[in-house]
Amino acid sequence: DEQFEKALMHLEASISEGALQPELQLSTLYQVGQLQSMLERYDEAVATLENWIAQVEAPSPSNYYTLAVTYYQAGRADEAMPSAKKAVELSTDTPREAWFRLLLSLHLEKNEYQEALAILDDVILNYPKKAYWSQMAAIYSAIDESDKSLAVQLLAKNQGFVTEDRDVTRVAQMFMVEGLPHRGAAVMKEGLESGVIEPTKQAYQTYSDTLLQSREWESALEPLEKAAEMHDDGSLFIRHAQVNIQLLRWGAARDSINRAFAKGNLTDEGQAHLLFGIAAANDRKWDTAIAAFDRAAKYEGIAETARKWKDHVSRERARFGES
Repeated sequence: DEQFEKALMHLEASISEGALQPELQLSTLYQVGQLQSMLERYDEAVATLENWIAQVEAPSPSNYYTLAVTYYQAGRADEAMPSAKKAVELSTDTPREAWFRLLLSLHLEKNEYQEALAILDDVILNYPKKAYWSQMAAIYSAIDESDKSLAVQLLAKNQGFVTEDRDVTRVAQMFMVEGLPHRGAAVMKEGLESGVIEPTKQAYQTYSDTLLQSREWESALEPLEKAAEMHDDGSLFIRHAQVNIQLLRWGAARDSINRAFAKGNLTDEGQAHLLFGIAAANDRKWDTAIAAFDRAAKYEGIAETARKWKDHVSRERARFGES
């Protein structure tokens, strides 16, 4: 009838009589512990279950798990650890997933990362799930072993557990961190082509970053342009111009800078004018370059550089004998 308080009162009275058969006495004691837990009297439940397990002839792993959970519910995590360990260690078959999970949580609460990793090794072998792969990768990252974190993510990807946009992108970013941007670029390309990665500004920017770090300037232009088109300001078009300058494409660089100005909200307009002038000077567009350097000279911090470039253009113009 769900009158748990009354049920508990009668069961406790029954035990206190000491008149039940030993087997029934034990099962009733266990019921009392369960009811105390249900009523959130966790400290009482711990005492009851400790009494109960002390009388069980050969406590099973599940008995220890029950006691460990009750300690945990009572906010006594340290005291839960011995029973949680016994639940896993005494299992003749594969320990239940919940038993692993409790022990894992207890180690993580104490920042015992090596112990947690050892448990995750067993959990992943017996209960391979994305959450556990992610947890292992996160722990390796937390202890500054990013190479192992990346290795775990790659294993998870090969097992088919890394399928979401952000997870695949994270793998590519980890490759960059580990100095393997070309592999990150391959991951981004595959993800964008397959549709696993959504074609967002951030995705194209990450893809272009992997290519730029790989010094694949030509390949980086297309994703960088797409990212720049989606960006709120013209800053990525300035980067696009810089890549074109790297490729000695002076006219294309000027086009990119013009698109940056059209997009607007540049944080450093002076630098943009300076880049425009440099691209024009290398293209021997003398008047265009001088005009750009005059505009750049109006900005504090680069005025001197702009004047030097303007002088350089005048000398080059004279050297080539062009008016």
